[in-house]
Amino acid sequence: MDSIFQTGAENCQSSRGLVMSLLEVKDLRIEYPSRHGVHAAVKNLSFNIDAAK
Repeated sequence: MDSIFQTGAENCQSSRGLVMSLLEVKDLRIEYPSRHGVHAAVKNLSFNIDAAK
């Protein structure tokens, strides 16, 4: 089973020009149950938060 958490090492590069993401979220989905079934509050949201320069 693959972990949903990644270290982000593939996005990290040295201070000589490489970009580093502090947080990367891919295909986030949030669902909640109700009397009428399961509802999706968020579907397939992806974003990056980059390190400040």
